Amino acid sequence: MSCPGCGTPSEDNERFCRKCGASLSSVPVASGGKELVRNLNSRDGLMTGAEKDPDVLTGNGVASFFIGDGFLIAGVILSATNSAVSSLLWLLLLIPAFFFYGKGFRDVWQARQIRRRLKQNELAAKPAPPELEAARTSAVAARKSPSGELLSRPSVTERTTRELR
Repeated sequence: MSCPGCGTPSEDNERFCRKCGASLSSVPVASGGKELVRNLNSRDGLMTGAEKDPDVLTGNGVASFFIGDGFLIAGVILSATNSAVSSLLWLLLLIPAFFFYGKGFRDVWQARQIRRRLKQNELAAKPAPPELEAARTSAVAARKSPSGELLSRPSVTERTTRELR
């Protein structure tokens, strides 16, 4: 089974993706699993995080902040009046105000996470500089035994025991 969001392979008994945290319990198992999930999501109007545009999300988030501000300002104006209805109505206007604040924050945060993930994928696709490759190969060569076998690193207890002797 693979994750519908990022395509990371996972065990059959896992409920969430280890890489992106998406729920794996609702993933239909089929030969074209990733394509099937995309078709289902697009037909239902749902979008996974990988398919959302970060610029659109940021715009929606900022718009939600302004809508929340509108509800909050209307509530503050109603709280200044002294009628019986307005004293209750301004409290009720706080509910949509904080809802839109939360939605705006979520959209902006999600756009930031998508941009970060795209940048990580871009950096992972670039080849490593020659200096880094040389350092990596020398570190692997230092961990090889005289027979050419790759040695594992000692555990913390082995290293501590060696240093205490």
